[in-house]
Amino acid sequence: MISSVKSAMRASATFIRHWQKKRIRQKILNKKTKRAQHHYDPTPEITFVIQFFNKKQNVNQIFRAIQPFEHAEIIVIDDGSIDGSHKEWMRLLTKPNHFLLHSNDLHEVITYDRALRMAKGKFACLLQDDDFPIGEKWVTEALNLLNNYPTMIILGGKSGLEVKLPDEPKHKNDNEYSITENIASAPGITKYRLFSDPIYLCPRTNVPFMFCSAINRAPMFVNTQAYLKLGGTDLSFAPFQCDDFDICLRAWKSGYKVGFYHANFRRNINIGGMRLFNAEIVSGQAAKNWKKIYQIHSHFIAEEVHQLVKAANSSLDKIEGHIS
Repeated sequence: MISSVKSAMRASATFIRHWQKKRIRQKILNKKTKRAQHHYDPTPEITFVIQFFNKKQNVNQIFRAIQPFEHAEIIVIDDGSIDGSHKEWMRLLTKPNHFLLHSNDLHEVITYDRALRMAKGKFACLLQDDDFPIGEKWVTEALNLLNNYPTMIILGGKSGLEVKLPDEPKHKNDNEYSITENIASAPGITKYRLFSDPIYLCPRTNVPFMFCSAINRAPMFVNTQAYLKLGGTDLSFAPFQCDDFDICLRAWKSGYKVGFYHANFRRNINIGGMRLFNAEIVSGQAAKNWKKIYQIHSHFIAEEVHQLVKAANSSLDKIEGHIS
């Protein structure tokens, strides 16, 4: 009797193992069949690069927002998430031009630069994990602008900046950050005019647009090869803050242009990420990197970049009601 039970148990275990192997083989075959329907494209027009950290609840919506661009390359940087985000991205990134990179809490300066060096798109679009794109126009308008202005190698869709030299502090502790009208300032640290909407209209595309000295990502579209030709992201700004302003100023210095249009995004969705896990160092990091910006670019900011931006904007149509 005991022998019969043992034999039945062994037979049952053998059947289960066989069934499990069959299921695994079928899953592999299904994935291969699914992927065979798509071909690897070595020269996509655009690569989406998504910096991601511990926002599992945002994965599906971000992916759905870029999914309509089926011929795009997608590179997701999972920067050490521990909330199951990695598994969610693995479930969704199933095409030959989909890549999932894992890094260990390196932050955006290093990870964006590494991802851009493997991107194959003519243009790359840098995205963040707490912004939800709406519709498809934000991409089609951006590509239209980039293709119409070949010397514009950076295009931002969040805000544009007119970077100025900082005011001198009136007293020792007078360095508090504030925004008055559209002038953002922290005496002794930084000062810039902030544009939340363009004040010009592109006559070639009829899209509200302007050239500006710098942009604040994301989205941040770049001409991939030109961006890398400039040396890519300056890693001395790591782990985060102000590297986007630096590459914009370097672009103007090198004879390129930087533009700004309004991308329709929902922003700051769900808590998490850099400002939650690194809140105590954000302001100090910003102050340190703004100091670096002025050490490198102060003469260019004071004497040259504004004239270059003004000349570039002279080819655009003024939007009625806006003050230059």
